[in-house]
Amino acid sequence: MERSDLSDGVARLMINVVVWLLCGVVVGLVASWRGASNGAVFLLLVAAGALGALAGGVVTFIFDTTPLNALSLVSLASALAGAVVLVIVARRLSRTAA
Repeated sequence: MERSDLSDGVARLMINVVVWLLCGVVVGLVASWRGASNGAVFLLLVAAGALGALAGGVVTFIFDTTPLNALSLVSLASALAGAVVLVIVARRLSRTAA
């Protein structure tokens, strides 16, 4: 494997990670906007969305056998699902703590 092939693969992986994180941030923003949260809960939901999306994308990356030549719909759906699940958990925890 040549060096350019390796750097292309890393660049494609980084693009996927950035898209996963952006999707998670959007899920967190929508959840905080919908619930009219204060500042701390807003940050919690945005961070939970980003971390959930990253976790969902990484799980797909580990178990999916297709190469990451481009953004796959499976990894995107998994990232969105992870973000939604973690945002729901974070919202429930923030309500019980308040």
